[in-house]
Amino acid sequence: DFRAVIQRAAQQGLRFVFTPINGSTEEDTVRFLKERLGLVEGIHFLIPPAEAVLPLTDLAHPAWGYEDFDPARKGILDNTIKFAKRRGISNIFARDLDGDRLVYALETTKGWVSLDGNQNAILMLNDRLATLKSEGRQADIDNFVMMYSHVTSPLLRVIANFYGVKKENIGEVPVGFKFFGAVIERKL
Repeated sequence: DFRAVIQRAAQQGLRFVFTPINGSTEEDTVRFLKERLGLVEGIHFLIPPAEAVLPLTDLAHPAWGYEDFDPARKGILDNTIKFAKRRGISNIFARDLDGDRLVYALETTKGWVSLDGNQNAILMLNDRLATLKSEGRQADIDNFVMMYSHVTSPLLRVIANFYGVKKENIGEVPVGFKFFGAVIERKL
């Protein structure tokens, strides 16, 4: 399970920077990291101060719209990368202002690489279904529900089909949490 993987990684020295890009996601994410995953701020993860995150100092700048704070946007993690490098950390998790986007950035031998939401979703879905399959948990695969919006990679459906997720448990919805909620409500 994910918690066990993270705890093993923590025992082996996992360290990362988490940045909420000055959004409302910090409190919930930190609570999840601490309470659900057992990680310790300052040991397993660091949160940079606001002034070390954003590329602009004037947040009221009228030219900056909501989409400018997307962690997948080129340059938005530059200052966070500098913060991580100064501390010898080569992993960053970033969420946008309302928490519906997650970017994972890692330092490689060729520099920093960022994985956007689609890439993260593909890796997480494949890992979850591969784990269920390798553990012989077919019943969990049979009951697995996967939803995605029409702006998400269709590769998710291909992966779900490959592992045998039932077609009626795979759903594409318009963009917006209310559409996901409506499908979940119907399934329950």
